Amino acid sequence: MTTPLATETVYAVGEACRRQLHADAGRVWQGYSVLGVSSSAELTAADEIELPAVAIVEFSADSDETAESIARLKRRWPALGVIVRIAGDSMTTAVEAIEAGATDAVAPSCEERQLARIVAAAIDRSRSLLAIERDARHRLASLTPPEREVLNMVVAGCEIKEIAARLSASLKTVELHRSRILHKTGARTVVELVNAVKQAETRTSSPLATLRGETCDLIDDIRIPTLV
Repeated sequence: MTTPLATETVYAVGEACRRQLHADAGRVWQGYSVLGVSSSAELTAADEIELPAVAIVEFSADSDETAESIARLKRRWPALGVIVRIAGDSMTTAVEAIEAGATDAVAPSCEERQLARIVAAAIDRSRSLLAIERDARHRLASLTPPEREVLNMVVAGCEIKEIAARLSASLKTVELHRSRILHKTGARTVVELVNAVKQAETRTSSPLATLRGETCDLIDDIRIPTLV
């Protein structure tokens, strides 16, 4: 029998998940390539992952996974689908994980056919988020260097007068740049723009809020899940 070509990846996070999906054997499960990962922290720290993809994360008394570790994983890889495998069928734990960004929660007793359907839905969502990211990168790439400088300062919390002073520009010029940024990115308001960029900050260790009189070349590395 010919092995099906795996085009998407399922990350089995935690020992129980790796055993369930035989991840350590490099198995193709339900048409997906399965890769074993020791923890969500390992996946969060990765320089690159295969996308679209889903991570099935083990939540149990023996694991170190928490709602916060799921939140960190989603901040790092916004387009990654996350399914938590809840030991003990704890509703509270499942709700906390989903509020932190998990796509779904399943019990260890979840049948393989049902799990496959849940994974397929999460893969579809991951694929959609990737398309949104590509569109966002395209829109951000259309910004001119002055517009990028203004955007970095706006996200850092600078007022219009401060931006004008830093750039030695008039208030009218800064307002014009800001208006063009909103138009090009598709954001309806400055608040929406700032929230989207802050939520999307995943690849840089330089906090936008600590811009010290200098603009940073940040936009090329930003991933934005949605701007509209």
